[in-house]
Amino acid sequence: MKSFLTILCFTLLSSSFVYAEPCKKFPEYTVLPTDESSKNKSFSEFKKDLDKALGSKDSKFLDKIIDPEIKFSFGAESGKKGFWKEWGLDKNPEKSEVWAALKNTLRFGIVQTEPEQFISPTIYSKFPEKLDAFEYSWISGKNVNIREKADIDSKVIENLSYQIVKLTPEDPIESKSCAWKKVCLASGKSGYICDTYLRSSVDYRAFFSLVKNQWKLTIFIAGD
Repeated sequence: MKSFLTILCFTLLSSSFVYAEPCKKFPEYTVLPTDESSKNKSFSEFKKDLDKALGSKDSKFLDKIIDPEIKFSFGAESGKKGFWKEWGLDKNPEKSEVWAALKNTLRFGIVQTEPEQFISPTIYSKFPEKLDAFEYSWISGKNVNIREKADIDSKVIENLSYQIVKLTPEDPIESKSCAWKKVCLASGKSGYICDTYLRSSVDYRAFFSLVKNQWKLTIFIAGD
């Protein structure tokens, strides 16, 4: 019995030690949101029109640029009709969340991946291949505060811009301002960041392709 209790205590202590283990250092990665739309004159003009349409919630323009076979889920569903219904554009287009989702995607950069294809945001195309997209996330801002505690008044331990951080298994801590997520930094430090400044590389991404001499939104999807 004594031997069993000794083993049990050792196991509990070992588990506590593993849980309390500090963050391990990892290579530092910075992914700047770049806009490569100017590499193609026709796409550059298209994107200007798209930005304007998103700002005014122009459903006619959106309808015109959505590819008939647009992919918007990992299920069997695809196509413009399903996309329209999925985002509530068939009932009340002005209140659809698609406008904000597309704007938030495009504001984090766009990359030319093929002569006739552009993908947004930058982090999707430029995410380090060595890292697991579900274990690491991207700081989507400049000079973002990493704090010692999950509190807006807590000490700032680091300011980071567009860097990759590792997520911890701890649940977010809700506050009036945001949900705080504990993360590990490349330096080995740990701290808390407002989750509004974290973006997964497998969050929404948009694919634009030239189809019959017209730029179309061919994919708008999240997940993996």
